[in-house]
Formats: sequence, C-alpha cells, structure tokens
Amino acid sequence: MWIEWSDEDAAFIGYCPQFFPYGAVCHGHTEAKALTKLAALVRKELDEQASSKKGPLSRRGTT
Repeated sequence: MWIEWSDEDAAFIGYCPQFFPYGAVCHGHTEAKALTKLAALVRKELDEQASSKKGPLSRRGTT
C-alpha cells in the first residue's frame, strides 16, 4: 500500500492493490489523513475476510 500526491485531485491518494486492485481507494488533504483512511479500509477488509474465512478478493469473484 502507498500514498502519493495527485496534482489533478489536489490531494493525497491511497492505494492498496493487494486488496483493491482497481485503483485508488481513498484521499485526504494531508498524507496522514489519507494514510489513516487507507489503514481503516485495509483493516475492514481484513476483518471481513477473517469473518468469512475467505482469502483476498475471493468474495469479489476474481480468484
């Protein structure tokens, strides 16, 4: 996962292709805000996988 600045969006954009392979998943006006949002999304995804006992992306039908 990573955070990078987007001139086009004038915001920091968060990516995590391991769980969200289709592009950016969050943004923030500061790098810290974008990272906080991205970490929360990854935690939610991990929690959902743990509760469903499925691997990454399997519930999206892409495995």
